[in-house]
Amino acid sequence: MDNLPKIECQTVEIIKSKKTGKTYNNMEDFLKENKIEDLQKDLAVTITNKGLELLEKVMNQKWIQEVGQNYR
Repeated sequence: MDNLPKIECQTVEIIKSKKTGKTYNNMEDFLKENKIEDLQKDLAVTITNKGLELLEKVMNQKWIQEVGQNYR
């Protein structure tokens, strides 16, 4: 597992109120208007074209290995 490929991507943490659906730039702003129990955190991941190409290559290799083992 030491040589796992790194997939090029960008991540954005989304801080949101469960009750209102309003999003906030940071926790400090959220807590000014809400209780911690109302917190909803999401993570948006955007994979670049380069990252998608690498992911496709890795997935194809894994599929080939699995299929090959099933036919031995």
